[in-house]
Amino acid sequence: MSFPFDGNTYRCVILRHIDADTSYARVHLGMDVSVNVTFRWAGINAPELKTDEGKAATAAVNAWLPVGARCDVQTTKGKKEKFGRYLAVFLVDGVDLNQRLIDEGFAVPYDGGPR
Repeated sequence: MSFPFDGNTYRCVILRHIDADTSYARVHLGMDVSVNVTFRWAGINAPELKTDEGKAATAAVNAWLPVGARCDVQTTKGKKEKFGRYLAVFLVDGVDLNQRLIDEGFAVPYDGGPR
């Protein structure tokens, strides 16, 4: 199901992390309506999972936001990236986990241009 996210913040439950900058979550839209969505973490680029750095970054994400955890996702005005994932910032108790990945050296800033 495709849903035109509109740049708002939604409550969700983490279903799994594919790697440190891609996650699958059940998003609650209200009125008992939920959708499963694959998100690309906005504004960051983390190392590929096949590398030691990528494994460490993914382990950090799993520690901060384990499967089954509730969090907020702040979408970026319905934009999808080239692989069809919605872009979002992940928030736990108001803490921006995207920025935390950068601050702790697990990811670098990324604006969507060439890497």
